[in-house]
Amino acid sequence: MPRCGPRLRNLSSLGVWLILAIVAVGFSGCTYPSAVEQNYGRAVASNKVNQLVNPKAGLYQATASVGLPPQVGVKVNAQYTDSFQKKEEEHKPIFLFQER
Repeated sequence: MPRCGPRLRNLSSLGVWLILAIVAVGFSGCTYPSAVEQNYGRAVASNKVNQLVNPKAGLYQATASVGLPPQVGVKVNAQYTDSFQKKEEEHKPIFLFQER
């Protein structure tokens, strides 16, 4: 029985891993479609059906969201604007030698 050298053994194991990688990549395309892929494009059809069910839905407006109270809005906006201003840092002296 002929003996395989270490170089030939490494090449054969590399071939096995290469074949397994090709098979794994091939089977990755055979997966079941996700929920997003299954329902892709159904939003338009769903909206059309909802318009048929209740054609006057757009006539009734819901109450608009109020948002922040004015004082809070002014304060938040001021903090946001101030965050872009360069702040002067207090320069403290650096002592190389400590005094006793």
